[in-house]
Amino acid sequence: KGDSNVVTAIIDWGVEANHLDLPISRQLRLPGGNVAAIYDTTLSPNDVSTDPSFPHGTNCAGIVAATQDNAIGISGIAPKTKIMPVRIGSGLGVSEVADAIAFADTNNANILSASFMLGHLKFSVIEDAIKLALKNNKS
Repeated sequence: KGDSNVVTAIIDWGVEANHLDLPISRQLRLPGGNVAAIYDTTLSPNDVSTDPSFPHGTNCAGIVAATQDNAIGISGIAPKTKIMPVRIGSGLGVSEVADAIAFADTNNANILSASFMLGHLKFSVIEDAIKLALKNNKS
């Protein structure tokens, strides 16, 4: 069922704050968690919520941490864990992804979940961010 001391960063297009299966008490919503705001200054850097018409990040968070046995939706694979929404934008640049990984690492995420596609190319800036996060992982 997971552990409330484990934090999974959901690097995606945001996570709903008021979702019945993902209570706010199990979301670690941090200032600056909207990495997309670095690249789109019309966005608030602290708003990690998703557009309800595109719930991909909320769905990904549910796979990880949806409440178990509440007769709503699914049960997450680790429903006691906390999730850290890290919002990226739809433009999805390589630097943005690396910044999101660095944000999650700097804020002590234990696990990184990133389910999007950048094509089949290897990007050293992302690989470097992942290597640094692995090096810094304390668990």
